[in-house]
Amino acid sequence: MYLFVTPSVILSISFFVIPFLHNLIISFCNWNIITNNGKFLGLENYIRIFTDKIFLSSILTTTQYTIFVVPFLLFFGLLFALIVNDSNLRGNSLFQMIYFIPWVIPWLTAGLIWRFLYNDLYGPLNYLLIHFRFIEKPILFLSTKMTAMASVILVCIWKTAGYNMVILLAGLKSIPEQVYEAAAIDGASGWKRFISITIPLIRSSIALMVIMAVVGSYLAFDHFWIVTRGAPSHETETILTWLYQTSFFRFRLGEGAAMSVVLLAITGIFAVIQVRAFNLLKLK
Repeated sequence: MYLFVTPSVILSISFFVIPFLHNLIISFCNWNIITNNGKFLGLENYIRIFTDKIFLSSILTTTQYTIFVVPFLLFFGLLFALIVNDSNLRGNSLFQMIYFIPWVIPWLTAGLIWRFLYNDLYGPLNYLLIHFRFIEKPILFLSTKMTAMASVILVCIWKTAGYNMVILLAGLKSIPEQVYEAAAIDGASGWKRFISITIPLIRSSIALMVIMAVVGSYLAFDHFWIVTRGAPSHETETILTWLYQTSFFRFRLGEGAAMSVVLLAITGIFAVIQVRAFNLLKLK
């Protein structure tokens, strides 16, 4: 048995434990990127980041983004899964492929595509809205925090709804058809079967999807960096985008390492809370 788990243990230690410990050491130092060593500062880096208004704002922005995007991902993921799972729908395999295609596209490519679509001068989105007379002048999608956040949320939904669909579809496929048939014989309506049978029986899939979506939202980087890059005035700055700028543009590796430790703590706490919450729901 020990022989079988040894490769996993070695990989975990090599790619998680050792890098984490090294990062933890850096978070307590003023680290020099050239000499690859640092001067011990104690908790000074942590004090600095928690007095950094942009970092505190990035935590709030990331939390707001998570609160808004996760329900949409659950809704559209479940909607697509129900559509694809309908055996009476012709071409559902084609729909499944269409929904999943955006997930295959790299985040870099997806971000560049949507940044082009949002452009106020030559973007197709503004052109179509003006052409069909929905608006009179171009919309500056990335000019305010509200519109920029909504734009990034749309990118995330378009990109990841298909992946969430696959997770929830696996749960739907595990439900025996006889359960629905028995409920239909008892006179249960479609909505009643959905609430009383479908949702409880795919609760584990929903829990997995929500946990992954919350953690993934707190680790949001690519689409924010490509589409908004923190604009306007750092109002769409996420924890990771500010961490990246602090570490590799401002060369404050110690502060960046401290931010990553805080981010790990936040995601870990949320993951534990969600797992316990779903376990309590199972008991009920």
